[in-house]
Amino acid sequence: MLEYTKYILFGLVILLCIGCNSNSIAVDNPLEKEIDEIKYTLSYIPTSRLVKNEMKSKLFSFEEVSRRYEDHYYFKLNMKTSDGQNIIKKLIEKHGAKETDEILRLISFHSKDKLKLKINSHESSCVLYHVDRTFVELNGMEMTVVFKVDDMDMLLNNEFNTVAFKFENDIIENHQIEFLLDESIILELQEV
Repeated sequence: MLEYTKYILFGLVILLCIGCNSNSIAVDNPLEKEIDEIKYTLSYIPTSRLVKNEMKSKLFSFEEVSRRYEDHYYFKLNMKTSDGQNIIKKLIEKHGAKETDEILRLISFHSKDKLKLKINSHESSCVLYHVDRTFVELNGMEMTVVFKVDDMDMLLNNEFNTVAFKFENDIIENHQIEFLLDESIILELQEV
């Protein structure tokens, strides 16, 4: 158990670093969907940008930083209202404070199996995710989502791939969100 604890702690540190710097490192062309006045935005975060961003601190060597991010795919999922209101306030108006607290708890701690990367017909759940509600008023509710390369590496090496990011969001309004990733993202995934 102690062996896994270090990986979990290490993963949390990485997620916090990504979360704090997400606006500066997310991919330039995010994918967007709007359902029932909630706008979902998905961004792929290339590992090269994560490494470059962390190298600014000059605390670790390039090799050490690169090893931290290798073998994983990183995404940022943002949820905000389509009219720019604070999503938490909007949920309180619609569901009440008590039910909104439960919604936020479920999203924050019980969404791991609801966040998936689908390659052709194969689906893999994320290995780690973090919900950042710090700046909800400005940024919406952001989730950093991490998938392990080992789970999908062989599938991505096929010539014809359909790759999708899925969020089975039965927590808020029973939304089933699926973003088909474009070819440029698929090529980056193949390079990891």
